[in-house]
Amino acid sequence: MSLSSGSFTVAGEKDNANAADESYQCECIECGYEMESEEHCRDIKCPECGGQMRRAERPGPGQKDLMEENSMSVKLNSKGRSNANSLVDSGKVDKTTSWSWSADDENKILGDPADWAAYTKWFMGTESDADPETKGHYKYPFGKNGKVYRSALIAIRQRAAQQDETDIYDSVGAMINKIDGNKAMSWFEIRAQEDGELSEIWIYDEIGYWGVTAKDFVKELNTIKSKKIDMHINSPGGDVRRDSRLQCN
Repeated sequence: MSLSSGSFTVAGEKDNANAADESYQCECIECGYEMESEEHCRDIKCPECGGQMRRAERPGPGQKDLMEENSMSVKLNSKGRSNANSLVDSGKVDKTTSWSWSADDENKILGDPADWAAYTKWFMGTESDADPETKGHYKYPFGKNGKVYRSALIAIRQRAAQQDETDIYDSVGAMINKIDGNKAMSWFEIRAQEDGELSEIWIYDEIGYWGVTAKDFVKELNTIKSKKIDMHINSPGGDVRRDSRLQCN
């Protein structure tokens, strides 16, 4: 995709009417303290007790909070995390293949007769309400054929962020960072050719990862002086509420 050079802004940056789209109503899981924050609730701690904050989603009368229910039932699987870290340390990582997971993949890992001890090592989460000797107990598969898939970790981290499953989100993020060489991470890259006529923009991974926001992207984008821009996008999307919409003028 090619576009002409121009100025870029973040939608809502100059319009206070959209400020609500950039804030979160949070409450503490431990003490119930409520506050509004410009940062995502999972990224802050309670100022009263230091506990974990979550989005304050209000259930109806007699209903459970679905977000809280999901957060409480899906837990980080230490055996899966240990196996994934071991594979990453051994270099057994597929960095490029798109992730897919089928019933055949499940059955191949489980074996016949079923080996649940081996099966659990390929999942980053477990569902505490399900029988450990059922497939429904295991969540977030991250690899197959003896390898961790980077694309699977990206997908897991995106889903864990949506569900406020902080332990899984943080563990998978650390693995991705290790796979990528512990370098400073970003979901975009801007390359300007030496003649200054063309700049290339690459957007990959999930928008909003690594603490790099849409505003960071726009700030660097506005330094481009090239007459022509080629944009390359290979991204699963991002958390729309966490990062403001991008708007080209």
